[in-house]
Amino acid sequence: MPSQHHPPTTPSMLSNFPVFATADLDESREVMGRLWEKHRVECVGRVRFQTQVNHAQIGGLGLTFIDCKTPLRIEAFPTGTHHYVQFFNSCFSEYQLQGETIIGSPGQAVVCSSHSEIRIRTPAAKVLSLQVPTQVVASVLGAGHGYSGDAASWHSGFDLSLRSCRSLSSAVRWAAMEVNENPGLLSSLAAAHIESSLKSRFIACLVEMDLGKSGEDRSPSDSVYDDIETWIHANLDQPLCVDILAKRFNASVRGLQLAFQSRRGCSPMEFVRQARLWAVRRELRELGGCQQQVRFVAYKYGLVHLGRFAARYRELFGELPSETVAK
Repeated sequence: MPSQHHPPTTPSMLSNFPVFATADLDESREVMGRLWEKHRVECVGRVRFQTQVNHAQIGGLGLTFIDCKTPLRIEAFPTGTHHYVQFFNSCFSEYQLQGETIIGSPGQAVVCSSHSEIRIRTPAAKVLSLQVPTQVVASVLGAGHGYSGDAASWHSGFDLSLRSCRSLSSAVRWAAMEVNENPGLLSSLAAAHIESSLKSRFIACLVEMDLGKSGEDRSPSDSVYDDIETWIHANLDQPLCVDILAKRFNASVRGLQLAFQSRRGCSPMEFVRQARLWAVRRELRELGGCQQQVRFVAYKYGLVHLGRFAARYRELFGELPSETVAK
């Protein structure tokens, strides 16, 4: 049970998944010390310490929301099993990573890699963190892709002016709100689709930030590309992301991006989304006026953001899903 010392008076992100809320700095040190290999923290100024931490697990990915109302100095050493992407609500926090200074802000996410010592000086802050297992990166950007697994090979931040980075930021915030409003999603098939979507967007950020650019592109041949499209259409109801495609067809992430851009004028995951919309349309036409099944069919194909699904469906077909069923 989380401590109830001076809890925040306003609702916080992931509020249905509390880890602890406390005004006891020693308690916070004890809890955070179990989560990190090293974690030292001290308050800046004569301000009463107060923090709240919430956490939800979506498959192998973690989402953590930290609402700390106290300026802090922190020395930390993440475990060797995860990378941390931290998104900031409104504050500007100074990070020292591998001798480099980076300012985390609403326009700049900070990436903390495993086995990399971090020094942080931050005002009161609200931070949403995505935890990604190291094997997700290593399996996609490993040998031949310019990724050595060493902290020095990482960019220390994601520039949120870049399209892929903005997409990841939006997806992480949406996932946090969605699972908080509908905790049952975490035990449903939708959880695997949400996890897959976040992984794909994370990897797209690495590619756009040129993390894997120095490696071999390994684009699929024409015949293999045709096999990829056939396999996608046969597995639209399964969690799909670009790393799954890359591993299955022995291609690099960049090679897949280039091949789909050349053939279809879009990314691999945009192709998947379009194919899923067509699959949904086919099933809706067979429902015979059963409006209640629209949500079920959308979830079946991993389209768990129903508002966005309806908007994209109407953009593609000129009508809402409910209108298709009613015909």
